[in-house]
Amino acid sequence: IGMSYESGACNGDATRLNWKAALEAAQTANGSSDLGYNDWRLPNMKELASLGEIACKQPAINEAMFPNTQHEEYAVGYWSSSPQLNSDPKKGGNAWYVIFSSGGVGYSGKHLTYYGRLVRGGL
Repeated sequence: IGMSYESGACNGDATRLNWKAALEAAQTANGSSDLGYNDWRLPNMKELASLGEIACKQPAINEAMFPNTQHEEYAVGYWSSSPQLNSDPKKGGNAWYVIFSSGGVGYSGKHLTYYGRLVRGGL
C-alpha cells in the first residue's frame, strides 16, 4: 500500500500500517477509484499465502509478477484481512500476516505496523 502502478510496474515506497489502517487503505482506494477500479480489498490469509514461492527465499515470491515486494531480512510481514480468532480483544486482538523473505506466516498484534498489498475482486 502506498505504491502506484505505472507503465506495467509498481513505483514508489511501500508504507507500513497497522492492521486497521491497512483495511482502511482499501476503502480509500475504492473511494477514489484507484486505477479506475472500486473493488480493492486486503486479501485473506489463504490468498496472501498463495502468493509465496516456496522454491525461493529472499524473497519467497515471484519478483517478475510482484516487483518491489519488501522482504527485509528481519522479517517484516504483509497484513492479511484475517484476524486471529483466539486473540484477546481486550488487548486489541491479532491478525495474520505473510513474510515474503521466507514465505512464512504468523500472527501479531493489530497495533503493529506491517506492509499491505491490495487485491481486486470478490472472494
